Amino acid sequence: MGGGSTQNGRTSFSKRLGLKRGHGCRVNQNEVLVRQHGKRWHPGENVVLGRDFTLSAGMSGIVRMERDHDRKKTIVHVDPAPETPSRRDFILEDISKFINNRNL
Repeated sequence: MGGGSTQNGRTSFSKRLGLKRGHGCRVNQNEVLVRQHGKRWHPGENVVLGRDFTLSAGMSGIVRMERDHDRKKTIVHVDPAPETPSRRDFILEDISKFINNRNL
């Protein structure tokens, strides 16, 4: 027997759940780390739990994931990123080297 049209067409769009930024990734404030249903991943330091269980970065930094074997859960943290020199600092350094090394 063939399926009627009323029995078809119930496919839904994917929810795009899962890990968005993993261990060691550099993130900005409010960037989504995990989209999930329920609390598969738990918020740690500098991580905000949203109303729909989305984990977001509370500050800019580097993602660190930790497994708590006693409680059998994964905790997501955001650690402050070490200061890195900007591109402007490198350009100013090159200019000063050029000025100091040229022969007049």
